[in-house]
Amino acid sequence: MTMETLSQKVRATFPGLTVKKSYSHKHETSKLPRFISEYLISKHSDQQGNLSEEGLQKIVNFVSEYYPEHKDKEYLKHQAMQLGSVKVLDEFGVVTDVKHQTHNVIIPVMGLRDVRIKSSILLEHENLLRGGMWGIAKIVWDPEVEPKIPNHPRNLLIDEFVPFQVSRCDLQNFIKKRENFTTDEWLDLMINTIGLNPKMYDRRTKILLLSRLVPLVESNVNLTELGPKGTGKTFLLRNISYYSRIISGGNVSPAVLFYHLVTKTPGLIALKDIIVFDEISKIRFSNPDEVMGKLKDYMESGNYERGRQQVHADASIVLVGNLPTRYGKPREKLIFEVLPEPMRDTAFLDRMHGLIPGWELPRIQRSEIHLCQDFGLVGDYFSEILHRLRSLDFQTFVSTKLNFSEEVELRDEKAITKVTSGLLKLIHPNLSATDKEFQEIVDIAVEFRQTIVDQLHIMDPEFKMKKINYSF
Repeated sequence: MTMETLSQKVRATFPGLTVKKSYSHKHETSKLPRFISEYLISKHSDQQGNLSEEGLQKIVNFVSEYYPEHKDKEYLKHQAMQLGSVKVLDEFGVVTDVKHQTHNVIIPVMGLRDVRIKSSILLEHENLLRGGMWGIAKIVWDPEVEPKIPNHPRNLLIDEFVPFQVSRCDLQNFIKKRENFTTDEWLDLMINTIGLNPKMYDRRTKILLLSRLVPLVESNVNLTELGPKGTGKTFLLRNISYYSRIISGGNVSPAVLFYHLVTKTPGLIALKDIIVFDEISKIRFSNPDEVMGKLKDYMESGNYERGRQQVHADASIVLVGNLPTRYGKPREKLIFEVLPEPMRDTAFLDRMHGLIPGWELPRIQRSEIHLCQDFGLVGDYFSEILHRLRSLDFQTFVSTKLNFSEEVELRDEKAITKVTSGLLKLIHPNLSATDKEFQEIVDIAVEFRQTIVDQLHIMDPEFKMKKINYSF
């Protein structure tokens, strides 16, 4: 099937939920996260999915007017105070203040954490209370007459809110539509959707690319991807979902990850579906012993404690970094040498479910060749689908089919089951895989975990050399 024919089929199967991905690569829309720019593109495209110059200019004007830079925060507050209102596009989060029976809105671009919001908006958009939502808000100057927080009058109020992401979608309808496509067609649709050109990749490489999404569709999956620069490792995870958070190098504290004891606010692990440690070799921890201790506990059990707080979360942990290669292979035998010293702990690495061989993925060099020029699912819809897929239990199905050899330990089984489950959700969400297709996926999950097993043995001979074998 040609890409043109596939595009026609995709648009017919998912009416109103597709976008021509080539428009997302334009400089004019690159300032925004992909799932936001594609939302705007889909709204300004005609019935054939084409975006006119006039439509593109409307998007440019919109972004210029409503998506300010952080350096503009004082000007925005001045505008709200002097003119009575201001509109901004941002990711808004809401914190419930039980003590004072009120809510405080966090507006990052304005550097504010204490903006009021109409209760009717929270009733209509409850996801504001569940990690936040992207949208455009009208912020009005409306001083409290009787402050709910003593000695802390709040003068700003969110009076209107329009979400720029799908807040409701029909997961079962998405799953049912899988039957309209062959596996190869579905793989091409998924690769188009993440913004890449499927013509440039063979079947195995397509599955490796989609494995990057496993932590988004499967709860508490811990993966590492190491490889050369320019393969799109971080770009995909940053732009494919508004439920992800990227930590790029720098210093990371227990307060950021777990719980802030002063502000009494939950950390990123409690709020997002996936936490990505990017530029992993440059990550530093303000309190390495506390961070790694809690991280190991969380990766094993899904629970952590800080202060008096006991938290259960389902965020996946992903480590991403560059790896020196030679002739398409890692240059050094010990791959994990690129990790920061606290993360070279074998007990920590044993909790990683797999390592994606980033050295197999080609570099993205030319947009007209390596990036998608055809139709895929629109970013905000696909982001929500990925999030909803987390609620499905495919692990039971996988566990009942697989039998492992005696030397395979419980952690190995758990890792392979989780990664297999995630890939099934992405490629066969209706569980339509043939035995051959099922084995294809399991083999990749086993390969990911086998790499972890091999590296642990190199680092510490106490971890025995073993070959993971299975049958079904």
